[in-house]
Amino acid sequence: MKIISTNIILALFLFGCGSGDNNKNANNNLNLTDEVVSEAPVSKDIIETAKAAGNFTTLLTAINEAGLSDTLKSEGPFTVFAPTDDAFAKIPSDVLTGLLADKAALTNVLTYHVTSGAKKASEVVALSSVDMLNGDQAIISLQGADAFISNAKIIVTDIVTSNGVIHVIDSVILPPQAESQDESTQEEAPQEQAKNIVETAKQAGAFNTLLAALEAADLTSALEGEGPFTVFAPTDAAFAKIPEATLQSLLQDKEALANILTYHVVAEQL
Repeated sequence: MKIISTNIILALFLFGCGSGDNNKNANNNLNLTDEVVSEAPVSKDIIETAKAAGNFTTLLTAINEAGLSDTLKSEGPFTVFAPTDDAFAKIPSDVLTGLLADKAALTNVLTYHVTSGAKKASEVVALSSVDMLNGDQAIISLQGADAFISNAKIIVTDIVTSNGVIHVIDSVILPPQAESQDESTQEEAPQEQAKNIVETAKQAGAFNTLLAALEAADLTSALEGEGPFTVFAPTDAAFAKIPEATLQSLLQDKEALANILTYHVVAEQL
């Protein structure tokens, strides 16, 4: 199975909802909301239950595009950690469109949300990890009263269907193989050369008087040097507090100006 492409991965890192009163965690240890999804009759399968809930439209579209609808309508049983429409909305629209067009990557992501067997919440929270259908493991963790699978919070549990169980999550989760590839790509990517102090001040646009003073005191090249330096930099607004005549006189007195400016610089990185 192909690994999700880097541009999709990056945005997925950048990626909510509740249930009716009948959707309670079996051991009552999870801090869950109870607003959106109501438990469907067990005569409905996973796909039919998600359709009836009304807040899994994007997930259902993705399942259809990946050709997984028949699988999740089969006997199973399966446990689905289902991202809501709000969870998918965290993904930039152009990246989501690209993901929906990449069947292999889409399948990899979606099958990372499904495990075999009907696992109720009490069973899930007793595990440290779950084997997902894509072959990877998803980490289960508890943070206070909340339970997480990978980076996603489990917000509704134990929606029973005729062929499994649905637990609702607030984010789309990413397979660890894709995470590793993304980290490797980021390490290999060329880094933009860091700007020196003078270049940084110029780019900021709020230190024009300071830059003029540095130039008048012949200190510009020093602050463009290797350093390191720590500069306590007065803004243009700070210099504006000095009477104009005093400032102009100071700019013409190179020795006094250099003395004042170097009082704003430490010869180390603090």
